[in-house]
Amino acid sequence: MKIAIVFHKDPFKPANGMDLVRLRAISGGLIRQGLNVDIVSPMNKEGTLNGFIPVRPVSVLNQKGRYDVVKTSYHYSIKLVGAYDGPVLSRIVRVVDHILPERDEPFRGELLECQKLIRERATALVLNNTENETRWRALYGQKPPVVLIPNGC
Repeated sequence: MKIAIVFHKDPFKPANGMDLVRLRAISGGLIRQGLNVDIVSPMNKEGTLNGFIPVRPVSVLNQKGRYDVVKTSYHYSIKLVGAYDGPVLSRIVRVVDHILPERDEPFRGELLECQKLIRERATALVLNNTENETRWRALYGQKPPVVLIPNGC
């Protein structure tokens, strides 16, 4: 199985934030389990992280049959899926509505736009708690199916 983990920021930056720590841990863990995984990002350079995690530009998603499944990381990554025509597993940290969470106010419009894209495009959605699932269902109904994983990984 060939998996693309789509990450909307520069994965080559030092891993001093939880997003980059999580990205490297998930992709590296899957590779160590024998899966074929690439990190796909909007960066134009290819390379490797931690000496063994391949990083590819987002244009590889246009190559038919290259990946069996695409996993998006965070809301914004769904915008990078483009013409990829296979299954998409989306993971988001928080589901936003028109009021909650309050801390997302500066980005609410764009996050809601991403959630609509996820609803339209994702084969399944990974959330970390029932509060997020309840908010998702109130906004979007039963599509896509939701999988609850407490730490989101």
